[in-house]
Amino acid sequence: MERNSIGIMRRPKDNFSAYKINEYFANDYADDYDIFEKDKNNLAALEYLNDEFIDIDIDYSQTDQFEQKVFETLEKALKLIK
Repeated sequence: MERNSIGIMRRPKDNFSAYKINEYFANDYADDYDIFEKDKNNLAALEYLNDEFIDIDIDYSQTDQFEQKVFETLEKALKLIK
C-alpha cells in the first residue's frame, strides 16, 4: 500500500479494502505521521484520521458498519484538506 495517507484517501475505494486501509492506520500510520505533519495544511485531517481510526478499530471492527465507517472517515478527511 502506498505509504501516504493523503494518497490513500484520494485513491478509489475499490483499490483497497476497508480492512487493508484500517491495517495501515493501525500499523504504519504512527510511523508516517511525522512525515505527513510537515505539511501544515494536512494537520486537521491527520489528527482527525488518527482519532477516528482508533475509534473505528475499537467500535466498528466486528460490525456491519465497519466498511462504511472507514470510507466515510476518508471522505471527511479529504474535505478537511480542501
